[in-house]
This record gives sequence, structure tokens and C-alpha cells, in this order.
Amino acid sequence: MGLVTNGTTEPRKRVLLVDDDDLVRSVIADTLRQEGYTVIEAPSGQVALSLVTAMPPVDLVVSDVVMPGMPGPSLVARLRAQRPDLKVLFITGHPGEHDLRGERVLQKPFTGAALSEASLAALGIGK
Repeated sequence: MGLVTNGTTEPRKRVLLVDDDDLVRSVIADTLRQEGYTVIEAPSGQVALSLVTAMPPVDLVVSDVVMPGMPGPSLVARLRAQRPDLKVLFITGHPGEHDLRGERVLQKPFTGAALSEASLAALGIGK
């Protein structure tokens, strides 16, 4: 799957990945990189906010929902204040803790194939 369509590779999409669990973040980042994404990792919402101000725009934010300090939905609200069209994929092992109606959500645990499909859908690529 990934970013290859019709035998040609689209420009690499930039993904900001935010998860407070180092191991989970590392595995997800590796999976996304194998799919052809450029991945910028952040261990918290606060770090993600500082990274966003210092780098070119990202195409997609993949964020854990429940994190200490700043939950994913709060981070995304702040990011969308600057970029209302920002594409987001929430990942969570705690469904129902936040109101995520209207958002793309992938429940943990998930497979690499499920992450790839959800990422493409969030970007509006493919199916």
C-alpha cells in the first residue's frame, strides 16, 4: 500500500507523530517510514507544538489521545487554530475518554496494515 500509486511515488508526506509511550511511538514511526512517510516524532503535546513552529508544515498529525499534560484533542485544537484544514488521525487505547466525533480514530492495538490504511484515508489518498 503506502504512498505508491500507479507505479509512481508521490512526494513524501510529512507526518507529525505524537505519543508519550517511547516504544509505541518508535514502532509506529518505523511503520510509517516503511510506508514512505517522513516522520517527525514528539513525546508530548508541548514538544509537538514547539516542533510545529520550527519546521515546514506537516501533511498529517498522528496523535495519541490520552497523554499527560496535553491530551491529543487539545493539541489538535491548538494546531487547527492555525491550520483549520489540518489532517489528523487519532490513535487510542482508551475509547470514549474524549469526544472524537467527526475525527478519524484508530484503536490500539492495530496492525501496520491498519495504520497504513487509516493514514492514507486521513490524507484522502486511495480508497
